[in-house]
Amino acid sequence: MRVLLTTGEEGGWVLIFGRGLFKNQRGNALIIFLIMVPMLMLIITAGIEITDTVTVADVDLQESLASACKAAATQISDASQADGTPRINDARAVAAFETSLEYNLRLDSTLTPLPNTHYLSPPQFWLLIYNGDSNFAYDGASLANYYYFDGANLNTESPPAASGFPAAFYASATGVNNSGGAYEVTLKTSGVVAVIQIEKKRVLGSVPVVAQRWAAARIVWNSS
Repeated sequence: MRVLLTTGEEGGWVLIFGRGLFKNQRGNALIIFLIMVPMLMLIITAGIEITDTVTVADVDLQESLASACKAAATQISDASQADGTPRINDARAVAAFETSLEYNLRLDSTLTPLPNTHYLSPPQFWLLIYNGDSNFAYDGASLANYYYFDGANLNTESPPAASGFPAAFYASATGVNNSGGAYEVTLKTSGVVAVIQIEKKRVLGSVPVVAQRWAAARIVWNSS
């Protein structure tokens, strides 16, 4: 391609440059294509990662935790049910909560993820079971019990100080308390509040992604 450095005419520059592009347009198109392919693949992969994260966190994890809370809240002590003032049996509630998580998140009996699941390691969860009084403690329905599963062991911790109804609790990244947090839930009857977090598998990259959600459920009954 000949470049006329002496010309100052704009048309000359356009004509000569245009001829060069026309002659080499196939080569330029190939170069642009080769540059764009990795970028497009990165965008597509990132889109898959975001979709997978949203699906795991917002659908699978949230719904599984909500189901586990409902399962726990339905474990009414026999004596309280006979009395017409239902309270939650602590031991049965914990067992129902864990069984529900096992089924919905595809975990084994130790809460370890089964092969071909979304998750890399067992979840951690905080579970508060609140009855508002100790009237049926003799039947396994204490005023309140608070549990923390660290991924290997279920630990009993001191529950937030509260009694009676309504009772306000807060869900945060470090569990359930009654002093403040990102999300507030008010229990008007016996119920449970839980926070869960779990490490998910990544489509792209090696940095762990931890999904965290909270849920609550309470007993609703007709006292008449």
